[in-house]
Amino acid sequence: MLGWRFSENPSRCYHSGYEASYEKTLQHMGDTNETWQAFRATILEGATLERIAAIRGGLPARCIALVAQELRTTQEEICAMTALAPSSIRRKVLEDSLCEPWATERIARLVVIDRLALEAFESQPVARAWLKTPHRALDGTSPLNMLDTDLGMQLVIGLLQCLIYGEPS
Repeated sequence: MLGWRFSENPSRCYHSGYEASYEKTLQHMGDTNETWQAFRATILEGATLERIAAIRGGLPARCIALVAQELRTTQEEICAMTALAPSSIRRKVLEDSLCEPWATERIARLVVIDRLALEAFESQPVARAWLKTPHRALDGTSPLNMLDTDLGMQLVIGLLQCLIYGEPS
């Protein structure tokens, strides 16, 4: 039954139907690639409450390697971009545990920015090269290195929207 559920932690109030649905999805996925693709699809195409449930549910740490592979970068760079400790990720992979919601949300940022860059450049290699290139508008920092904060993500989204829709008047 769908309904709002409140936990003992006041910051954990969520719609139980979406949370349960995401948890069931993770339970049935043993394959890391399948899990990553389901998370990615939820972040890019899911309803807002589904995306929130996916973030709160946590991304399995073993998926970080696929994130790095997809973005043509290293796990260490993913950790730097998202302010995750590499030792923490290694431990979580060994324990086969989930990333915390705050870490999962930062991975979700990468997914969103990657999609926007693809929309702006219409070529995955060009989009990913742009994401790694330092830009004057970002004070000489690459867009991917701005994603460790929400404000940095907003700046990168603004740049990409300018490329997609044209300069604001």
